[in-house]
Amino acid sequence: RPLGGLVFRFEDPRRFADNEVDFMVAMGRQAALALERARLYEAEQQARNQAELAQVRLAFLAEAGAIQLGPSRS
Repeated sequence: RPLGGLVFRFEDPRRFADNEVDFMVAMGRQAALALERARLYEAEQQARNQAELAQVRLAFLAEAGAIQLGPSRS
């Protein structure tokens, strides 16, 4: 799915040489890769934060369970 657009603007209409077109396509691909890396980084950070929060909750529940049960009686 498209994430954005990349525009090259020139003052006068012109025909582009093949190497110029190749360069502009390469720039577009690099921009798309940068956006994808940023998206993946953000998703990784969110997953890491959720995992840390789950770990804190689990530790809290384990401690609360230990307090409620008290020492085991033999």
